[in-house]
Amino acid sequence: MSDPVGLSAREEILDRLLAYTRGIDRLDEASLLSAFHPQAVMVDYGAEPMSIEDFVSHALPSLRKRFVATQHRVSNIRIEIDDDLAVVESYVLAYHVEASGDTNILHTFNGRYIDESSLRDGEWKIHQRTLRKDWSKVENIEAEMAKEQEQAEALATIERKKAEMRARAQPPAAGIMQNALATLDAPTEGEEFLERFKPNVSEIEEILVEDELETEEVDDSDVLLAPELVEVRQDEGSTDIDLLDQLTEEEDEATDEAEEPLVEESSTEESAEPEEQEKSDEDVDWNKADESEEDGWSVGW
Repeated sequence: MSDPVGLSAREEILDRLLAYTRGIDRLDEASLLSAFHPQAVMVDYGAEPMSIEDFVSHALPSLRKRFVATQHRVSNIRIEIDDDLAVVESYVLAYHVEASGDTNILHTFNGRYIDESSLRDGEWKIHQRTLRKDWSKVENIEAEMAKEQEQAEALATIERKKAEMRARAQPPAAGIMQNALATLDAPTEGEEFLERFKPNVSEIEEILVEDELETEEVDDSDVLLAPELVEVRQDEGSTDIDLLDQLTEEEDEATDEAEEPLVEESSTEESAEPEEQEKSDEDVDWNKADESEEDGWSVGW
């Protein structure tokens, strides 16, 4: 069974421990002093032990002047209570960021707090603290801080856009959601399904559509003012068969005309031969020499 008194003491001792870390990081003198009894002793914070009042008057101005930020973390806290006394051991990891010119220097301290607490006037507070150093290091964190700053800005941008999207989002109308849910539960076959698509006769209305035709007015006054009207007759055109017959007749006539001269020549030659045969021997002069005016070798018979 737990001890209510012991539990209350542990909670109060732990609260004093956290009051110190908060006070030293916030440079809050009241919070820092609330963790200690008056004239509590601080060991190994300097060459000689000093009172908590001297420590506060020296440490706070120095931290405010030298460092741009500090952070003290306590862990692995063990509390041993013996009547109105208690020994508390805790791990401390302290970060001190120093601005040196254009760069940031990080001082890291890792050690332990060994506190002796006591119950006075009904309050548990520290009456002596001893600082134990385990290790420490100093490093340039300019590049790392720039990278962390860029990541922090990117995350802030994302969160800002998310907030804007949530602000612009509009919930769907109640009627739309009800219709959607009703559709999911509606049947997909049978008379009830067909009834959903059956038109309501009372809602059918006759719609009259008037076609608007564009008409073009032609001014024919110049025709009416003409001196005389000329009657134009248009004959009925020939068909393809008539044109074909006409072309065939023309070709036949051309062929007949080309053959007639040949017939006349042949008849003329035939009539000339009998005339030559009709000549008798009596009409021939056998003593007449057939002389050629051009032939010099010709002789008479």
